[in-house]
Amino acid sequence: MEATRELTKEEVENLANHLRNAYDSIKDSYDYPLDDLIDFLQKTQNKPIHAVEESAGVAVKYFLYFSSPPSTWKALCGREGIYTVDAKTLRAISFEISIMN
Repeated sequence: MEATRELTKEEVENLANHLRNAYDSIKDSYDYPLDDLIDFLQKTQNKPIHAVEESAGVAVKYFLYFSSPPSTWKALCGREGIYTVDAKTLRAISFEISIMN
């Protein structure tokens, strides 16, 4: 049975590190710069906005809230939404935009 729960601060920190370590092999699967996502994760570790879907206690997918850097919003090209990420490969499955300017 699958269940979704919020990621803890430590899990978000670990995930950001794993993304950084796998950077070269996964960066092409992300719609927006992976560096921006990693930076955003590190800035939002304490907020309950990231989630994981688990099956039998094993992570299947991550749902990572993302907002592009302030400079993109000032340049009228900001994006905000949810990345769905495969937990095993760390490759992005999709990005669902909820706000853009």
